[in-house]
Amino acid sequence: MVAIIGNRDTARFRGWLIRDMIAAGHRVVAIASDIPGLGQAIERFGAEFRPISMQRTGINPFRDLADLMALAALLREHRPDIVVTHGTKPNLLGVVAAKLAGVPRTYVMMDGLGYAFAGGHELRRLCLRALLSLMFAGALRFAHAIFVLNPDDSRVIRKLGLDRRSRPVVRIGGTGIDLEEFSYAPPVAGPLKVLMIARLLREKGVFEYAAAAKRLRDQGGACRMDLLGPYDSNPGAIDEDQVNAWIAEHLISYLGETDDVRPYLRACSVLCLPSYREGLPRTILEALAIGRPIITTDVPGCRELVIDGVNGFIIPPRDPDALAAAITRFVDRPELLVTMAKASRALAEARYNVRDINPLIMKTMGLSRPPSSPPR
Repeated sequence: MVAIIGNRDTARFRGWLIRDMIAAGHRVVAIASDIPGLGQAIERFGAEFRPISMQRTGINPFRDLADLMALAALLREHRPDIVVTHGTKPNLLGVVAAKLAGVPRTYVMMDGLGYAFAGGHELRRLCLRALLSLMFAGALRFAHAIFVLNPDDSRVIRKLGLDRRSRPVVRIGGTGIDLEEFSYAPPVAGPLKVLMIARLLREKGVFEYAAAAKRLRDQGGACRMDLLGPYDSNPGAIDEDQVNAWIAEHLISYLGETDDVRPYLRACSVLCLPSYREGLPRTILEALAIGRPIITTDVPGCRELVIDGVNGFIIPPRDPDALAAAITRFVDRPELLVTMAKASRALAEARYNVRDINPLIMKTMGLSRPPSSPPR
């Protein structure tokens, strides 16, 4: 039996891994916060869902200790052979809970290092970075392998002394993409539509996106700038008043949040993610599969997904002028939308097919290789 300890993204990020584990004959229990719709989504993949009240952000020793004990109790109840964790808080608490519960093997999936490691030298960020480094070094030593998504995160984990023969650091191509579910869609006709999909956080580059929109508007640029994604509770969260101010200035259109990004990706011309740091962003992987050019930043996790000038453009982080200039290139040369769309799809097929990535993950975990065509 496999227990997956995750967060609100478990169904979206680990759904195919759950399906492959079940297809290989393993029982899977997913443990995560009980947010609306998550349990049903996980159960549709064939796993059991056990809700737990676990804070996704912040460090509160008393609350975290209570969450740790609750996780350990759940694991003792289910007695899994393997625990898989993903997300910062599940990684920190889940590995220790598995140790306390006597779980034989534990595997950590680093989706990214988050706010604390996203550049910047503010005192709060530096203190949090130092604290998290200590916590990672202490907790993750109980893992049997650590999966990372980019070389920069791999270097951070190795510097913490966590790479051992008995506990390898394994780099994988993200969560992988189901290339049938995210099938290729030809570029849309008409005026340029730029789409940014992200949680509404400063570190995702939302302010730069709005600033680029203002520059384009002032220059008379003929394009639409859309923003899709949920509000958040992280320290860098952007509030509704700020978004409404951008809307009032006619800079962006806010599309809310969704459980299915495919219609939005098919309706856009270009995907933009001017983030400060990522693991390997799933939004870009999904856009690659559907066949959309990408504009993203020269930062860990983002630069790996774009061949500059081939399937999109890589720009400096925190630079709205460079972002506006990259968007203008598509306005001036719309033929790039066709050639780069095909290049994005080809890159997804070559490097990020979930049916290539999941067998590597499962082999590392000592699980049976899933069939080549998992049941849908």
